[in-house]
Amino acid sequence: MLGSRCTLLPVAVLAVFSAPALPQENGEGDLDVLLERHLEEGLAREKRNTLGELARALRERDPLAGLEPRRRRVLSRFARVLDSLPGDELVRTGVWTRGPATASLADVALRLGRSRAVLVGEEHDNPTHHEIELRVLALLHAADPKIAVGLEMLPRSAQGALDDFLALQSDEAEFLSRVDWQRTWGFDYAFYRPALDFARDHGLPVLALNAPADVTRRVSREGLSALTKEQRSRIAREIDTTVESHRRRFARMTGGHPGHGDPERMYEAMCVWDETMAETAAAFLASRPGWRIVVLAGNGHVEHGDGIPDRIRRRTGDSCLTVVPRAVEGDEAIDFEELLADPPGDYVFFTE
Repeated sequence: MLGSRCTLLPVAVLAVFSAPALPQENGEGDLDVLLERHLEEGLAREKRNTLGELARALRERDPLAGLEPRRRRVLSRFARVLDSLPGDELVRTGVWTRGPATASLADVALRLGRSRAVLVGEEHDNPTHHEIELRVLALLHAADPKIAVGLEMLPRSAQGALDDFLALQSDEAEFLSRVDWQRTWGFDYAFYRPALDFARDHGLPVLALNAPADVTRRVSREGLSALTKEQRSRIAREIDTTVESHRRRFARMTGGHPGHGDPERMYEAMCVWDETMAETAAAFLASRPGWRIVVLAGNGHVEHGDGIPDRIRRRTGDSCLTVVPRAVEGDEAIDFEELLADPPGDYVFFTE
């Protein structure tokens, strides 16, 4: 189960809860405990029913006293940002969403359940992010069992081995050998075992979404135009490389220097990944009216919607919602105004 530090909360508060214990000179305990105490009091009393009031209460008692100057500035800024938000953007019960609306934790599953495609991002080696994926999948399945799982981690060519594993016609060791997991994906299978076991135990379809590695490697080195007819047939038919927001984000992710390759060809390869995953998911939705899909993919393919989500939407016309987990370092300063102005997802988890 997810701990209290992974609870869905408004961005600013959870960023603070994710920090390590911060000692107080006045002996009142660390800041996490103090925040939680005030939050509990705020939930119990109508006069503290918004996080803006919580921020003011914190400042009145000056819980920042004794902190080193940089940390004090960060947390003071957090309080100012909360105070600047209108009440209907502050969520007592722990959910922060893209728009000026409030929700309870129970509402999360209901809201996600109205979308035919839910995309959950991850940092591939962060165990908490995989817990979030499993939790979202379980919530949605409990609401409606007609749901599939889509995996960035495997190429379309692995579908046969994946189907045999789900049908109990092969064990885990044979499955991992057939898909050559270590070379195909590389991250520890233990991160993904809970989600795949859940799907297998509940009879859920699981889709290998991605493009073949040999094709994307060739694109990254020689460009889309270098593909043979056979190679071209194994990736998405439509590949849009003209989405400027996506291109700019790719440049930021790679620092403008994606490895030692040509930036344009590397960007084409990124688009091949996103378009192929989107096409695979969209084809499933078209073939299964009334079904939904939960796509598990790296944050870079999910954040801001211009990777996989918009490309599914372009093909199906269906709504897509995103859940983006973000790891926060203990002393990391977050620009909350920027985050609120351009949220990375419809729902955001901040985790350690």
